Amino acid sequence: MGTMYYAIIDPCDHCGHGERHALCKSMRTFRAYLTSDPWGLPITSWADWKTVLARPEVVVINEYGEQCPTELFIENVEKSGPLEKERVKDRTAWNWYAAQYDDSEESFLDAEGYRFDSRYFL
Repeated sequence: MGTMYYAIIDPCDHCGHGERHALCKSMRTFRAYLTSDPWGLPITSWADWKTVLARPEVVVINEYGEQCPTELFIENVEKSGPLEKERVKDRTAWNWYAAQYDDSEESFLDAEGYRFDSRYFL
């Protein structure tokens, strides 16, 4: 169904555990933090996430506990492109997705077309 990714704050050097926060699902739908998040700012765009991921104390892991180099993660997200581009490629898939998730305060596309949702990934 797609891989979950998490941003880990200050992971332990020995075990890798740290304060874990949902980042995205399948590099397609990102977790929005509408008010203050663990980093002290709202995250409502891909640009906001890139700012957070640039912090040295933050690492990215997938749901299997494997660390993803931040630069590679960003590259892969941007290579995949925003969900908005999929609207044109596969209208059937978009129509199904749009029926499940309406554009609202909780679920929306950012200015670049990346999908954000604050209701899920909790």
